[in-house]
Amino acid sequence: MRQRGGGRIVNVSSGLGRVPWPLGSWYSASKHALSALTHCLRVEMAHAGVRVSLVEPGAFATAMLDRAVDDLVAADRGGAVGYDRSRALFGAVNAHVPGPEPVARTIEKALTSPRPRALYTVGFDARLLVPLHAVSPLWLSDWVKHTVSGLPRKAPARAGVVKEWA
Repeated sequence: MRQRGGGRIVNVSSGLGRVPWPLGSWYSASKHALSALTHCLRVEMAHAGVRVSLVEPGAFATAMLDRAVDDLVAADRGGAVGYDRSRALFGAVNAHVPGPEPVARTIEKALTSPRPRALYTVGFDARLLVPLHAVSPLWLSDWVKHTVSGLPRKAPARAGVVKEWA
């Protein structure tokens, strides 16, 4: 691309790169890293005529969500907190969101537009939740995630344990 004096790079991240979700930290971390790489690459390659865009989809019905549910089933060793509700949430989301066609159209737009945008956020949920998460205080975000995921806010009390402060 440098030798040709131009080109396009379009990376596909996820809204979960900016709105991390419990029991999906590995996924959110990898997408956040891809977003950071893309934003740096856009600046680093501008002088070479290479245009770099990031596509951030929200939830779309894909095999990835099916695999996420399967992975949660496999990871649950029985009675682990949060797994049942997370499986139910991912399954419900996958059953009620559109297929990946809007994401494909957005990628095509990023590849063919004479002036591609730096960032394309795709899907109602991503366009709503990403900015909402950015302006919400962490205590509120944590409360929502605890409530929806079913993960407890505090460790269970253990009998016979005395707290000592250093």
